[in-house]
Amino acid sequence: MRAEPIIQLSGIHNCFGRNVVHEDLSLEVYRGEILGIIGVSGGGKTVLLHTMALLRRPDRGEVRIFGHDTRVITPAAERRLRLRLGFMFQNGALFSSLTVFENVCFPLDEHTRLPEELKREVVMLKIQLAGLETEAAAKCPRALSGGMVKRAALARTLALDPEVLFLDEPTAGLDPVTAGAFDDLVVELKSMLGLTVVMVTHDLDTLWSATDRVAFLADRRIVAVAPIEELTKNSHPAIAAYFSGRRVEQARERAWKAK
Repeated sequence: MRAEPIIQLSGIHNCFGRNVVHEDLSLEVYRGEILGIIGVSGGGKTVLLHTMALLRRPDRGEVRIFGHDTRVITPAAERRLRLRLGFMFQNGALFSSLTVFENVCFPLDEHTRLPEELKREVVMLKIQLAGLETEAAAKCPRALSGGMVKRAALARTLALDPEVLFLDEPTAGLDPVTAGAFDDLVVELKSMLGLTVVMVTHDLDTLWSATDRVAFLADRRIVAVAPIEELTKNSHPAIAAYFSGRRVEQARERAWKAK
């Protein structure tokens, strides 16, 4: 039996001036799954992620999170909902003048009144959960590799113990080995912490190794949602084009060998 949806989008319209990005878009996210969102470049995947994470209000339509209709809740209730959501931006969006420790501590400073010693313990725990050595805590982002920046950003996203993680192109710019290690980390954290994960990605290896279902965005709406192996067999023209070519077979073969 499938879990109850914790995020429900219905009839979503998003526009930028006369440019309609989403039109009558609907999607459900189930507790405990890793849902990938894919589609052609410029199709509105990041806008959709922002809408789901309450970083953008849709021009029309319903966003329901944990059973709450976000069109009618109070600002205070919306703030409480946002604290249950964690968002990792594509480039990490770390504060360049702050250390990793200070970056991860920032949400705790903003939203909690924890004693300093307890905050330090929480920050170091999140840094370790993200797969960073303790020595990384004292470094600034410019001293980190691309993979370490992603992990530091993930640690900050985990700071307030969110129930849902939104990841925007989490492996973009990483080499295959580093990207694979990050995918493994996300799967491990999902299982360990009971997270629900929604990620936008172009990484075919991520789709096969990390996702439970994949939603395909085309024609301004979600045209199909299915496990990746099933989705590749969908006859929709945009989906068929996306999964054509040798690179898809190579990603599938790598996933099978890894299992």
